[in-house]
Amino acid sequence: VLDADEIARLVAAEFAGAAGRRDHALVCFMLLTGCRLAETAALNVGDIDLDARVAVLRTTKGGDPDRVMLSPTLVGIIAGHIGASCPETPLFAARGRRLSTRQVQRIVAARVREAGITKPITAHSLRHSFATRLYNATGDIRLVQQALRHTHVSTTEVYSHVDPLRWRREIAAIA
Repeated sequence: VLDADEIARLVAAEFAGAAGRRDHALVCFMLLTGCRLAETAALNVGDIDLDARVAVLRTTKGGDPDRVMLSPTLVGIIAGHIGASCPETPLFAARGRRLSTRQVQRIVAARVREAGITKPITAHSLRHSFATRLYNATGDIRLVQQALRHTHVSTTEVYSHVDPLRWRREIAAIA
C-alpha cells in the first residue's frame, strides 16, 4: 500500500517521454478511482464525462455497467490527456491500439519506479491504496464497499488497513 507521500508523489509526477502524459493519467486514474485493471484498460474516451466528473465502466466484474466518481484533480489530469479525442478512441492506447492489461501492468511498475517509489507496487496495489486511503479518511467500510463496487462487505474488509499513526492518535485520544 502506498503512503500519503508516495500518493502525492505519483499525482504530482511528470513522467518522461512521449507517453508520459498518458501514463500519468493511467496511473492516477487507477490510484484515484480504485478501478480494476481490466476496467481501466477497457475504457474509451466517451466513457468519461468530465463535466459530471464520472467514468462509466462497461466491463465490470459483475458484467453490468457501473460508474465511478472522478475527483477534480483527476478530471484535470484526464482532460489534459484526452484533449479533443474521438469518443470511440481507447482512453489508454499506444499507436492507436488499446493497451492490454499486461501493458498497463508494465507501465504502472515502470512509472512507480520513475517516481522514486522503491517498494514493489502493482496495478492492484493502486486499488488497495485507494481503498485504504478512503477507509482511513472516513472510517466507513460501507463507503469503501460502494466505492470499490463490492457485493459483500466481507470482501472489502481486506482493504481496511488502518494507518499506524491514526491508530496511535485514536488510542491516545481515548486513554
